Amino acid sequence: MTLFANPVTAVEELRRDRLLVVARNYFPDVDLHDDYIYNKLLAAEKEVERRLRIFLEPTVMLPEGGTQDDRDALDADSTRWVQEPGYDLERNFFQGDTWGFIPLRQKPAIEVESIKFVYPHPLHGIFVVPNDWIRIDKKYAHLRMVPSTTAALAPLNMFVMQAISGGRMFPQMIHVRYRAGLEDAETNHPDVIDLIKKIAAVKIIDDMYLPQTGSESIDGMSQSLSLDTAKFSEKNEEQIDILRQSFHGIRLAVM
Repeated sequence: MTLFANPVTAVEELRRDRLLVVARNYFPDVDLHDDYIYNKLLAAEKEVERRLRIFLEPTVMLPEGGTQDDRDALDADSTRWVQEPGYDLERNFFQGDTWGFIPLRQKPAIEVESIKFVYPHPLHGIFVVPNDWIRIDKKYAHLRMVPSTTAALAPLNMFVMQAISGGRMFPQMIHVRYRAGLEDAETNHPDVIDLIKKIAAVKIIDDMYLPQTGSESIDGMSQSLSLDTAKFSEKNEEQIDILRQSFHGIRLAVM
């Protein structure tokens, strides 16, 4: 899966917008193959995704233990998916002001498809949370469950199991299936696309092993050239920090 699904268009845009002037001045005799440029673009995309710690396209988060039919259906629709473990049922999950609070692992959230409590039950062992219980802050992927008019549907076990267990935590009991990532990044997040292309261009220039300074003489006239990709990388780092903060909020450390 990639944001640049059309290799021909992606390579043409990168060559025209980012590489033409640099290639003309610094490696005019080098013919960059389309596959090489496209691979650098894909590498830059994965680097940005890893550094920002978000998926750059909608991705379905499947709880571990899901069926093969679920995975096959997503593959058939060419939908990206990733498995993640369940969430722990804390002893104060529905106590005080917590209101069934779960900070989802992936942000931004797009949609919560289902929430299931998987635990020993006299009949089937699974309680599916009604949709009208679900409240979500999509930007920061904060999920809350507020029992509403259908609260009577919840089995009593859901509220008393922790009392039976002495108030302890139940590990990986809550299975959340949801979609997370960026929707239509090209339209809604053009700065992310721009950053990917800048990093791809720097990767290509670095592969040429060009000297930082040099000169050339043509018809008795000399011209000095200088190229310091470290400065470009510093600018890209600044942009990564700005985008990471916009998606995850201000980073805070308590000593």
